[in-house]
Amino acid sequence: MTKPKVGKKTTPSINSISSEKNISSLQTGKNAKNNSYSNSINKSTETHPTKNILYQEQLHKLVAMKPTFDLLVLQKKSITFSSLATLPSSEEETKKDKEKKLNRSFWLSLSGAPSYFAYNPQIDQPKILAQAQDASIAKSTTQNANNIKATFKPDFSYSFSLKGGFKLNKHIILETGIQYMNAQSRIQTNGIWEDNLLNKTYAYITTPPCDIVNIRDSYIAASTTPDTKSGSSSSSYYYPLQLNTTQSLTLQDNSHYMSIPLKIGYVIRNKKIGCIIFGSISPELLLSTRWGDTKEPNLSIPVNQNTNRTFNLSSGLSLCFNYKLIEQLSLTIEPSYRIFLFNTYRNDILNTNKPQITNMEIGLKYTF
Repeated sequence: MTKPKVGKKTTPSINSISSEKNISSLQTGKNAKNNSYSNSINKSTETHPTKNILYQEQLHKLVAMKPTFDLLVLQKKSITFSSLATLPSSEEETKKDKEKKLNRSFWLSLSGAPSYFAYNPQIDQPKILAQAQDASIAKSTTQNANNIKATFKPDFSYSFSLKGGFKLNKHIILETGIQYMNAQSRIQTNGIWEDNLLNKTYAYITTPPCDIVNIRDSYIAASTTPDTKSGSSSSSYYYPLQLNTTQSLTLQDNSHYMSIPLKIGYVIRNKKIGCIIFGSISPELLLSTRWGDTKEPNLSIPVNQNTNRTFNLSSGLSLCFNYKLIEQLSLTIEPSYRIFLFNTYRNDILNTNKPQITNMEIGLKYTF
């Protein structure tokens, strides 16, 4: 009979034992290092909790900036993590956008205003006395020339403006444009020329005696009646002009101005309700002027009225309030005051002493 073979017990070799020991020692070393590293992180976070909070905030900023951000690419480009943490967040960008919208640099505005146009009418008495010596005037009435007066009465005036502005910086702005104004007023006077030849009356401050003589000559030349064919000299002798200072009349003065305001402003407030204070200087161009019709019977007013000053300058102040209706459209209210720097002469007799204008402009402003 054959005996069954019994397997031999295999004893581990020295090399295998040493390799297993080395592997176990390596694993235990790695575990020890990992444990020590994690313990150090936990200790650092326990001792410095703010570092962990800052680290999480910086990660949130990076995620909010660009979710697909590749940090490895940034590391290759040598961009530090601290510089990334200082980049603006989406909230900061929205704040900057709001500031840019509040500080828009250019705008256009259209406005209209009721106006108060006022001046002090002045009469040149020496010229009145010189004209009173004319041969066509009755000598018995020449002494009345010293009694002639003129007083101002306000009337309704209005203006329209188209302006554009530019912001130089946070507080200083420039504005210019074009403005049309219809200035109406009334003048009450007691000097009246009475022409008994043509049965007409003339205001002393609008019509000098020489103009009345020219009107008479034109009428005589066109007339066929025997009484008027004798000429202007005889008509002046038989029908001299009478100066009446006991009766008063009111004349309407109507003038049209075009101005170009040059304004510099300081921004006091720039929010939903804004406020700007302006100082200005404006060239003033007189387009036309004339005396309007009155209710006086038989009163004749010349159609063409010449003036000795068609160009003037004015300076003034204004305070502009604007209320933002929508993002780029605002309602503006701007009270203003300006004064002419020079007198405005209407004719040889009457001049206006530094006219003054008070406006209450209401309009819309669109910012770009």
